[in-house]
Order: sequence, then C-alpha cells, then structure tokens
Amino acid sequence: MQIVNMKDRPNACRLLAQWHYEEWKELYPTDTEETFYRDLQKSLGADDIPSTWLMVDGETILGSCSIIEDDMESRQDLTPWLANVFVHPDYRGQGLGSKLVNAVMQKARDIGLQRFYLFTEDQTALYQKLGWTVHEEMLNNGIPVTIMRVDFA
Repeated sequence: MQIVNMKDRPNACRLLAQWHYEEWKELYPTDTEETFYRDLQKSLGADDIPSTWLMVDGETILGSCSIIEDDMESRQDLTPWLANVFVHPDYRGQGLGSKLVNAVMQKARDIGLQRFYLFTEDQTALYQKLGWTVHEEMLNNGIPVTIMRVDFA
C-alpha cells in the first residue's frame, strides 16, 4: 500500500466525489455530487492547500484524506482542516484509516502547518488515539459533531 498525491491520479476525482457524496450528503444538504467533484478538483492545483491524498494498493483506491482551508461554514475562523477521511467500506476495520490520517498529518507537518482541525460525528476516540484533542462540540447542519485539533509545535 502507498499514499500518493491525487495530482498523480487525477482521474480519481470522479470516483472519490461519488464515495464522499454518499458518505456525507447529510452533513452537506445543499451540496451535490458535482459540488464534491469540483471541490476535489481544487486539489489538483499547484498549492499544498488544498491537497488530497489517496491510499492505494496498485491501481485500487482504498481511501482518501485531504488538507483544506475550511470545512465548516460556521467556523471560518479555524484553519486548516483535515477532511475527506474516507476508507472504502470493503477495506474498513484494518487500521487503514489511522495509517492514512497519520501519513497526511506528516504531510501537514512537512509543509509547515502548526495546528490542524477536523470534525467528526462518531470517531472522536480514534482521533484521540492519534493525538487529537477535543476543541468543541456543536451542531453542523443540525447534526452533532466534535471539532478536534492537533498542535504540531
């Protein structure tokens, strides 16, 4: 298995957009699969933020994880964010999500980020094991979420 930048596999955008939309459409009720696709395409530019990383096994995409400027309309004051943490259901339960998050956290350190945020509906304990702390609890489009942060200093 490898972690590769989506810039090296731009054709993955459409598939990831489908997966992400199905996984998170309740959290983003005004977005469409096309919205997810356009957001992922932003990771194909020259900048480090946004960037999307893929966990692959040969040509098979197992999951994704992104570094983005913002992930919540109501919390534009927090930046940057770990987002799009996704492991395809066929590959869950093998620790791949943790490996993917750890790899992207290292990418964030490598580009000089000092602090990083994420939000989760139900994976607080997993992220705490990876060094994240609870920043606050809130509703995102009516759904309870936990905002977490990690400091790299």
